[in-house]
Amino acid sequence: MRSFTKIGLITILTFSFAFANAQTLTNFNPKPTVWDRIYVKAGMSMNRTISDVSSDPNGYYNQGHFFDSAFRMDLGFEFNKRVAFEIGYMRENLWLTRTYNVTDALGLQRSPLTLLSSSSASITFWNLRMNTNFSFWKERIKIVPGVAYVAGFTFAEGAQGGSSTNIAGSNNTLGFDFNEETTWNSYNRGLNHFIEVGASIEMKIIGKLSFVGGGRMIHGSKRLAQLDIEYFHSENFDTGEVQVFTYGSVIAYDLGLKFDF
Repeated sequence: MRSFTKIGLITILTFSFAFANAQTLTNFNPKPTVWDRIYVKAGMSMNRTISDVSSDPNGYYNQGHFFDSAFRMDLGFEFNKRVAFEIGYMRENLWLTRTYNVTDALGLQRSPLTLLSSSSASITFWNLRMNTNFSFWKERIKIVPGVAYVAGFTFAEGAQGGSSTNIAGSNNTLGFDFNEETTWNSYNRGLNHFIEVGASIEMKIIGKLSFVGGGRMIHGSKRLAQLDIEYFHSENFDTGEVQVFTYGSVIAYDLGLKFDF
């Protein structure tokens, strides 16, 4: 009886070992070294920076957006054919944008104007991203969704001087003066936390080189920069105060290349 038990145990262990090795051989990854699992992506991002505007009782100011370009780079490691981890870098200026909706004394709307404000304040993004992918056409095309934690570092803080502007310009195209007194302020110097979600498409060009294009949303929760505005409308005699501010949130459209080592 004991001999039968020993034989049974040996048989079970033997088949378990064989099955485990069979699974290993079946799932054998043709990339034998760590270096073969590493890749790098580099390119340009066209970033739509998002500014918000506080409530204006006279309705002259609206939310604004501005497109700016930035270089980005990602270093990735493939755990397997479906899951990869990336460390990414991107640096851009903090833009504050507002759109005007100015009317004259008769209530006639003038053409909306956009005025951009920026200072030496900038933000550097470092992201830690997890990706998966869905491949097509013999893995020559991949759809790659991902989610990331993003660390954003800013280095300017406090008021950075004021300025006076007449948005009608030297030609006074509005037919009246609309004057602003502005002061730029920066907040939350140092590390700030963001969440990123996005997706991209990869198309193999030749060998280990692929084209990469996609979009991402980087969302922040702390106010990083603010423009305090006092304005005066010379025809309506309206005065008011508004704040234009940003959380550093960005909608990014990416184009670049990927190289697999």
